Amino acid sequence: MTAETGDSISSELSGHPPIWVTQRNDGTYLNDAKVIKGPMEAKTRDGSSQYLYMIDRVLEPTIPTTADSSLFNPDAKKYLEKHSQYSITKGRALANFARRVVEVQQDFLLKSTGKNTFFIPIDEALKKESVKSAITDKVAAGHVIPNEAIFLRLAKPGDEFKTAAMAVNFEVFASIENRTGADGKNIWVVQSNTKLADAGHRTGIVQTEVLIGNIPVKNGVVHIISKPLVVIDETVHQTLLADHTNGGLMQQFVSVFRDKARDLFDDLLKGNETTLFVPSNE
Repeated sequence: MTAETGDSISSELSGHPPIWVTQRNDGTYLNDAKVIKGPMEAKTRDGSSQYLYMIDRVLEPTIPTTADSSLFNPDAKKYLEKHSQYSITKGRALANFARRVVEVQQDFLLKSTGKNTFFIPIDEALKKESVKSAITDKVAAGHVIPNEAIFLRLAKPGDEFKTAAMAVNFEVFASIENRTGADGKNIWVVQSNTKLADAGHRTGIVQTEVLIGNIPVKNGVVHIISKPLVVIDETVHQTLLADHTNGGLMQQFVSVFRDKARDLFDDLLKGNETTLFVPSNE
């Protein structure tokens, strides 16, 4: 980048959010694309400088499907409210989480200035009333990483980020990992880790798959996820199966457990209180 480049640069595409610039030891990234060559400098007829950079992937824009200028350059709140009017959403419905965030008075987080990371669960994940009601103000805040625009490929394994839910006697961290799913395909998984909780919440880890990632907005980046973070609403059986599907640290144990002790594995379906000690893949 040029000496004038800061955290973001503007695009010539009308209505598009800023392009976020990340400098790392291995190079420069524009949103989730890596600069592989450049700058190549040129001059216009009037002597102005131009710069060409070659990147390793296409930058997908967050622009509305209509010419409505009120939808241009959306922040996370505007994007969430009007998500169906942006082609980058690919038809995913996000209205349930949008409404719930307003109900628990945390929608101000979606308007935070600067650069932030937002995790938004799809509507299907909030169909159960028990899940929807479990999204409290603190849970909603656990879906936001302030002051960091984290595009998926830039997340380092093992890095944990403080979420906006950090408070006295309440701590929620988030991390992002690339894994190999049960079908052999690479997937991105977001993990929340509630290390301290009050009486209305539970400590523990929740993992969810990224369905659509790297959606740039005016105040950071949005990732659409398969279920809410922080909310612990699964049995041991469901947790094991989800970890196996997502290529998690228990994948090998789950395969052996299911094959060699099927009756015991199926007993976990009953949902009784159970403590299970599971060795990791390592």
